[in-house]
Amino acid sequence: MNSHERRTAERYWTHCINLSNDDERYYDIMDWIYNNFGSCSFKRRRGPRWCWRPVYSDVGNFARAWTKTQLFFHNDKDFTWLLMKWDNQ
Repeated sequence: MNSHERRTAERYWTHCINLSNDDERYYDIMDWIYNNFGSCSFKRRRGPRWCWRPVYSDVGNFARAWTKTQLFFHNDKDFTWLLMKWDNQ
């Protein structure tokens, strides 16, 4: 995600959730999102229903580790669907 896409996601995409990369369901959740909401590419006329960006944490000596993933949604129904599907499991 480039800087313009990041600013757009922070400004206009009001629904956000953080996923830990250590979560054992991480790959299942991401596969489910791709299968149900489609691609998150900004290279088309109509914007995607969702997007993601990595969250880095400093681990010392100028090194950074990707520890979490932020998922952004335009529609509150999509966000609610994700929470209902994966929150209780």
